[in-house]
Amino acid sequence: MIDLYTSNTPNGHRVELMLEELGLSYKRHFLSLSMGDNHSPEFLKLNPSARIPVIVDHDGSEDGEPIVLNQSAAILLYLAEKMGRFLPQEKKAHAKALEWLFFDATDIATTRFDAFYLGLNHQAEATTVLRERLMSYYSIYDQHLTSNQFLAGDEYSIADIAAYPWAKSMDHPAMQKLNNIQRWMSEISRRPSVKKYFETNSGEK
Repeated sequence: MIDLYTSNTPNGHRVELMLEELGLSYKRHFLSLSMGDNHSPEFLKLNPSARIPVIVDHDGSEDGEPIVLNQSAAILLYLAEKMGRFLPQEKKAHAKALEWLFFDATDIATTRFDAFYLGLNHQAEATTVLRERLMSYYSIYDQHLTSNQFLAGDEYSIADIAAYPWAKSMDHPAMQKLNNIQRWMSEISRRPSVKKYFETNSGEK
């Protein structure tokens, strides 16, 4: 059994999507970030940085102790290796899946967070610059997807699972003009686990 501590954010979505795709049994603990649930003493014992998501895998360790893991990219990689799915075995595709996973975890997610934080603090000029930087990153995605069905090639992988929630939530009008990203998002959105997850959690705050 896996305990998942999460909230309504793209980083939370990507881990829960992975659990749904894998068909793993898990218990979902929803934390309201606006209410400060992530700063409770109980949660800080799991992750002193107060960030979600966190998983507690009670069956993951050889010594009988649960594995407690944060950082969404690390969780995706751990689950892929644990279950032997969504991480290509062929060397080039494997390397590309990791490349795009970390591109999303570093360049995309960090820039999105900075833009969000500065927006809250009414730094409009800086927010605009960061949003344009994001669109330059998504243009790289779009060019790559010209000749690739998915980010690692022909195989759906943790790179796509990581990237999709962030791309789905990007509200810049130029996203609609990136036809390859739109094709890629449409294809992923039709996956049964993805469709079910977002229909179930569409109204959650």
